[in-house]
Amino acid sequence: MAHAPLSVDDLAALQSELRSDLLRVALRDRWERPLLAIGWLHLLAFAVHQGAAMALNASWPHLILWPAEVAADVMLLRLMLGPSWWRSTPLAGVLARVWITFLILSFNAVTLNAMTGLGLRWYFLVWAGLASFGFATTAWLCGVGFLIPAFVMYFSSLAMVRWIEWSFLLQGITWWLVLQGIALWLVRRRLRSDSGADDFAFDG
Repeated sequence: MAHAPLSVDDLAALQSELRSDLLRVALRDRWERPLLAIGWLHLLAFAVHQGAAMALNASWPHLILWPAEVAADVMLLRLMLGPSWWRSTPLAGVLARVWITFLILSFNAVTLNAMTGLGLRWYFLVWAGLASFGFATTAWLCGVGFLIPAFVMYFSSLAMVRWIEWSFLLQGITWWLVLQGIALWLVRRRLRSDSGADDFAFDG
């Protein structure tokens, strides 16, 4: 049986409902906790990356640290939000797929960098561009406020061009700032919700 096509107004209303449900779940399950934890973990891991790069100038420490950090991030999400957190609301699953794609492309950039045989670690610049794209996509899905971290990632890539030898640390600091900022924004929204001033509109 054929269905009538959705109008623009219907799609806008559906998107608004999905955003509101995502925010409601994020506040209920305290998503700021894993964001804060992952931010600190990432900063620590990339500080170790930076130290290893300057002291050893070898690839093997990074090949150990990257998978270990991803595994730790997944474990933190499962412990703090539950094993099926990405199915708790429809947009959570969409966002999970966006950022899994980011990880796949990021590791692909590292592989291509190694295969070219160039000594310069240009994959950092690709990472920053992919992160900007990821946050821009998140902004179109969840609210234009996520364009702020997209711009932060863009400007971090400019800093890495200037101080390429400090790229690991710059990456760690940038992600730490972004994740702490999103977590604090969620805390502020919870306070507004508790005071009765929040209508769960995910306006970014």
